[in-house]
Amino acid sequence: MSQHRKRTEKQARGLIAGAAVVTVAVGVGLGLWAGGDSDPAGSARSQAESPLGGRDEASRAPSRAPSPTPTRSYPLSTTPRTIPAVRAHTPERGPGWRPAPGRRVVVNDAGLADEGRLLAGELGLTYAGQKNDVRAGDVRLAVDGGKRADPESYRMTVRGGRVAISGPDDAGVFYGTRTLKQAVHGGGTAPEGVVRDEPAKPVRGFSLDIARKNF
Repeated sequence: MSQHRKRTEKQARGLIAGAAVVTVAVGVGLGLWAGGDSDPAGSARSQAESPLGGRDEASRAPSRAPSPTPTRSYPLSTTPRTIPAVRAHTPERGPGWRPAPGRRVVVNDAGLADEGRLLAGELGLTYAGQKNDVRAGDVRLAVDGGKRADPESYRMTVRGGRVAISGPDDAGVFYGTRTLKQAVHGGGTAPEGVVRDEPAKPVRGFSLDIARKNF
């Protein structure tokens, strides 16, 4: 009886020890599971604290270059509408030119003073006389001294917010100012580009007959 009781006590102690081991193992497993990836906050904190975490990698990543600011695009200009029509116009892209307060008319020759004052008064500009400086919005009149060209020919360039009218003689410059005046009065803006113009005939004229009435 004593031996049988001893074996029973040993078996009981073994079962108790085994149950204790199983309980400890289950507790450790639950603790690891609770502190593992199932905790998003803990995972995020560990990544943030880790030198290899996502936040540090993002801060080390090169920043993107700023996207370029789009520039305004203009259509090709159209030929200015004048009477008579100009002989040639080379269109360009740009806003053209329009008169505004404070803009000047300047000349490269004192002989163009009359043309400069006339144009300034017609377009509401300031006549500044002979000037070598360049300002935004200027209209520059110039005699270029081309001896072989028709003295009544001219070239009008509208570009970069300015206008340049040149010719071999003051007569050609004057006709250029007439084209600029008509373009502005007809469309509000002188179109971007280059006008090259000259008379088609050396002598022009017209006749007005007031003695007849057609039926």
